[in-house]
Amino acid sequence: MSNRRLTTLVTTALGASLFALSVATAGPASAADDPIAIPDVALKACLNEMLGQGAADDIRPSQVSDPALQLQVSCSNRGITDLTGIEHLTGARTISLDHNNISDVTPLGALGRNFTGLGQTLSDFHIENNHVTNLSAMKDLIVRYYFFAEPQDAVLASAVRSIAVPNPLTNQDGSAIVPTSADPGFTYNAATNTFMFSTPGAKTLTWSTLLTPGSREYPETYSSSGTLTILVTLPEIPTETASATPTDTNTATQTPGPTETTAAAVAAITPLTSDTQELAATGFGVNRLGIGAGMIVLLGAGFAIIGTTHRRQTAKH
Repeated sequence: MSNRRLTTLVTTALGASLFALSVATAGPASAADDPIAIPDVALKACLNEMLGQGAADDIRPSQVSDPALQLQVSCSNRGITDLTGIEHLTGARTISLDHNNISDVTPLGALGRNFTGLGQTLSDFHIENNHVTNLSAMKDLIVRYYFFAEPQDAVLASAVRSIAVPNPLTNQDGSAIVPTSADPGFTYNAATNTFMFSTPGAKTLTWSTLLTPGSREYPETYSSSGTLTILVTLPEIPTETASATPTDTNTATQTPGPTETTAAAVAAITPLTSDTQELAATGFGVNRLGIGAGMIVLLGAGFAIIGTTHRRQTAKH
């Protein structure tokens, strides 16, 4: 093989290797800074406002992930419901999400793990006045100074009287938070972590307990508290039972009285005219034809009496 041909082969192989290396290097770097998926319009608008961008503009990890950014994320009272995408905000120093409509805080747990991977922590965190009942979803979120998570409120799906309801309250370390209620008929079963009410109606449950961190011991004492509301209904009565046992005077079968029976019989025999209806309303159960027949009989009897009297008088003379 000539030196010229060997040089050509080496050059080609080296070029191919450099191209493959450049593709391998550029690929992940490009993918790493793809726009972050933030489905909640309100959250995206708030973050873009912080970055000085349009409300619907794309947000890339390079804009929010560098811890040196020391971002102060203030998204209080924005109507936020979905925190998807917030796990990329490792450049945040403080995050305020209070007074929103948040119930699922799973992305905050992912944010905490991302912080830990970088050896960083949040300084302050606010998520009070939302609808969070499962705090364990953010057990990995480390906060250096202030962790505010109370109060919360949530509306539970309706329940049936005397049927156990799973307790939705979970502390940050995964332990159950025991609710209480001043409403009548309330009981809590620690063995099954359920509660029930033996009386129907709108019910209120409350809780107040120390926040038990799942990933570190806080230098301060923080609490978790809030209110649950639930509507307790009566069990449904099977259709067969309901029809067999009338409970409503409007739907129960009733036996007609004598007057009702007579009126029904007359209605079945004689079609109701306006005259019939007027006379029937008097309660005598007769009509104009009946009165006419009675008068004829009375007149006939009267003529008969007059005729008999006249013959007797003629015979005497």
